[in-house]
Order: sequence, then structure tokens, then C-alpha cells
Amino acid sequence: MYESLFIVLTILGSAVGFSSPATKDLSSIPSRSFIELTDLNNNGAKQTLPSSFINNWPTWVLEQNGTLSRIPDEFDNAGYVTPTSIDELWQPIDLKRPDMKLALGLHIRQGQIRHAMPALDINYNEGLHRNRGMCSVPRAYAWVDFGSLGIMGDWDNLELKVASKKREDDDWIQLSVSLGDAISQAIERALMCLADAPDDFADGSHIIHIPLDSADAIEVPRINHEIQVTLNEKYNNEPDVEAGILQVVITASMSGSESEYLPDVYKGLYFDEAFQNPRYKAHKKRKEEKDTEL
Repeated sequence: MYESLFIVLTILGSAVGFSSPATKDLSSIPSRSFIELTDLNNNGAKQTLPSSFINNWPTWVLEQNGTLSRIPDEFDNAGYVTPTSIDELWQPIDLKRPDMKLALGLHIRQGQIRHAMPALDINYNEGLHRNRGMCSVPRAYAWVDFGSLGIMGDWDNLELKVASKKREDDDWIQLSVSLGDAISQAIERALMCLADAPDDFADGSHIIHIPLDSADAIEVPRINHEIQVTLNEKYNNEPDVEAGILQVVITASMSGSESEYLPDVYKGLYFDEAFQNPRYKAHKKRKEEKDTEL
């Protein structure tokens, strides 16, 4: 099954010009078919939603200053591809690793918050190039019913954690954790935004990522690592309740800058020296010099 998926992704990656997977061992990379929806008010009852349903839902980012911007995708008719994935985060070999920051994700349907989830805001230079191609915006595979979070509207018992590990290892290393009332502030900011939201939010489903005010921006881990972000509900003297999970494998993808099919809209990223991987540039230069000698 996964071999067939890999063939499809490779063909599609070539068609849009860049970033088919370069990792050799794809057999152990998960291919999740469903999103898990948990209701904490109903003894943790779970429902499922086909992951294909959410592929085309718009993703927005609510900045600290209240600015709401949509991450571009294929429906912008500008040459972008849809960047979301619940399984992988592709890292093009010719680009530097971007920064990531803890964020709260919210599923909005017809202007109302329906579900919450852990999220990551991944970009360059505090907001540039959130869409870097296929599988560049990770999305949680386990969500929680928003109405079942918190006690009497008190969200201070919620916590986000991000951890990483090599794929072959068992132990996770914590990279960042939310502090204080950061999640409460994010929810309050979302509620204020929705009170005067664009008309787009009146219909259908949308995802909003809200980067946490107090979270530090840290570099995305290396290729062949996994990232896990959990949304936990904490209780005094009780084990944490894991309410939402984002978990993706970081996979190497082919060079976009060398592809003859690279869409024009991505050239500002792939040909900007500020974002190019210096090790890859050095490798390419050595190869060109060797070819010249021959």
C-alpha cells in the first residue's frame, strides 16, 4: 500500500517540480487514514473522521498582533500545492531547516470552535514561507472536542509539549513546553478574532494555528527524526490526560532548486541564499568541480 502511495507522491512531486521523498526506508512511516476525535465529557469516547476529508480545509495563522493570514494552498490558483500532512514533514535537502514554534490548533466550522489540537508554526524569519511545498505544514491526527476542554471555561490546566527522537530510538527528548496561561491567552485571542472574522469563516471548516506568545522558536530537528506534540489536560495529583496528538516523521525530499518544474511561486524561497543549505551548496560545488575535471 505504501509503495503505491510513494509512486503517486513521486509522480506528483515531479509534476509540481520538487520534493519527492528521498528517504530510502518508507515502510515504517505511518499512513493514517482517519482523524481521531475525543470527547472528554463522554468518558473519552472517540469518533473518527476520514483524513481525506480535511486535506483541503484552509489553514490560517493568528499572529500575536491579531493579524489573521491564510497559508497559501492549491486553491489560490497561484501555483502553490496543498502543504498539510498528518504523517510526514518533508525537508528539502537544499534548504536550511526552518524554525518551529508551539501553537494551538482550532477547528472552526461555520464560525464556531468545534475541536482543539496541538500544532506547530513552522517558517523562516518569524513568518515567511509557511508553505514550502508538499508535507510542509504538519497537522494533528488526534483532536479533542473543544466543549469538553477545561473546567467552567478555565483553560489554565491545558499544556502543550513538543518532543523529538530518532526514529530508531524509544525515548523522547522534550524540546519545549507551554508556560502559564499561554493556552488561555491563545483561546481568548481566537474568540476575539472570530467575533469579527472574515466572511470565509461563515461556511465550511477551517483550521487556525495560534502560535503561543511565550513559546520559543527552535530549529526543526534533523531528517530521520520524529516530532510529537501533545495537548494535555492536567489535574492535581492525577496523571495528565492526553487530549490531542501531532506526530510526524521528518523525511528528506529532493532538491527544489534543481527541478525544471519548480513553480514560479516557490522560486523566491528556493533561490534565496538566505534559506539555502550551505552544506548542500558545498556538496554541489564539489560535484561540479569534479565533473569539470573529468
